[in-house]
Amino acid sequence: MASFDFGSVLPSVGFGLSMFNTGTSTMGAYQSALANNYAAEFTATTKGYQADLAAKKADIFRQLGETEREETLSQYRALREEQRAAYGASGVDVNSGSPLQVTAHTAATGVYEAQKAQYQRNLQAWEMDNTASGLQMEAAFTRASKQNPWLSASSAAIGGLTSAFNTYGSWNNLFTKKGS
Repeated sequence: MASFDFGSVLPSVGFGLSMFNTGTSTMGAYQSALANNYAAEFTATTKGYQADLAAKKADIFRQLGETEREETLSQYRALREEQRAAYGASGVDVNSGSPLQVTAHTAATGVYEAQKAQYQRNLQAWEMDNTASGLQMEAAFTRASKQNPWLSASSAAIGGLTSAFNTYGSWNNLFTKKGS
């Protein structure tokens, strides 16, 4: 009757279990890389949409600045004309002296206020442009961080196979009789 030699079977069982572990680790690494890639693509796409929105906001701020500038200039032109009409109705010469200085000051103040309004909107547009650029860069970096799922799986497989063969060799050496 043949006797069962536990020492000769154990290395093979250990090797089989290590190979199974290698397979599951390999598939896990592949699936994990795919999931990370999907998440990275989603994040990058979202950043792209946010960048587009920021760029559109920048355009809106520029348009608002131009509109506010024109409205301010129009208001000060109307004020200057009211001043000229009031002086004229009083019989004052509006082309010289203090009345001219008042209307000139009103015109200069109007230009200043118009430029200030446009400048403030341009600053908001600049901020949105910078936000858009930053989001575009984040999207590009996120896309660049994607992994090759096959490379991840190969790495897991190589590590697992190395471990399996080392385990087999260690157990085999432990239970094999040497030099009898």
